[in-house]
Amino acid sequence: SNKLNAIIGKSGSGKSTLLDLLIRMQIPTKGNIYIDGIDLQDLDINSYRNIIGYVPQEPFLFNGTIKDNLLWATENKTDEEVLEACELANAKDFIINTADSLKTFIGDNGKMLSGGQKQRLSIARALLRKPQILILDEPTSALDNETEIAIKETINNLKNKLTIIVVTHRLGLIEKANNIINIDELNNKMI
Repeated sequence: SNKLNAIIGKSGSGKSTLLDLLIRMQIPTKGNIYIDGIDLQDLDINSYRNIIGYVPQEPFLFNGTIKDNLLWATENKTDEEVLEACELANAKDFIINTADSLKTFIGDNGKMLSGGQKQRLSIARALLRKPQILILDEPTSALDNETEIAIKETINNLKNKLTIIVVTHRLGLIEKANNIINIDELNNKMI
């Protein structure tokens, strides 16, 4: 636990399917999946999902304020807690530099924000839930180098605080990973 785990592989190799299995959106047809030695099938699905923070490749934001979007799946958080999560996600600086800070309206699907800002808000939203496991699906796809560096810094800062699972094509993002699972190699061994 509290390690950085990376899943890499070509497009179509099964990375998304593996994530679906990890968050129990799909059930394995063969074999078992274990987290810290416990078979996922033996865990209560709601309890298990409550310890997961999931950030999809394309973050979903709705027409509202930054704070509304951050608190979408979490209740009873103070502005201080919200900004703390934003700081961990490298989002605090751009938020406090907007005209209305947390009360800034971001438009439909966050159209007033850059792709990197949306992704960092999604990471902050996941962190507000205080997950034990953070799953990031291609967190830097189609983002600029500056944003990739900020997200890499976020991952490295969180590395020893919770278990992180990152699916990525960018090896520089996970150079400090404790474990790297190459789906292509696994698929070749199964053939």
